[in-house]
Amino acid sequence: MVDIKYVCGKLSISRSLVYEMNNEDGKYFDENFPRPVKIGRRSVRWSESELDAYLENRPRSKNVKEPSQ
Repeated sequence: MVDIKYVCGKLSISRSLVYEMNNEDGKYFDENFPRPVKIGRRSVRWSESELDAYLENRPRSKNVKEPSQ
C-alpha cells in the first residue's frame, strides 16, 4: 500500500488531481482510477499493483510516438 506522495510522484500529478479523479461529481473523474483504501480515521492508501495496472491500461496521449521496431 502506498501513500498520496507516492501516487503523485508515480503519476506526475498533483495531490488535488488524485482526489478529483476519484470524485464522481468532479470534472476529472476517472472510473478506472484506483480507489483509496481507508486505513485509519484520516489515512488512506492505494494499492501499488492497482496503480501499475491503471498506468498499463490507460489510453496513451495522441502526441506520444510509439517506439519503432
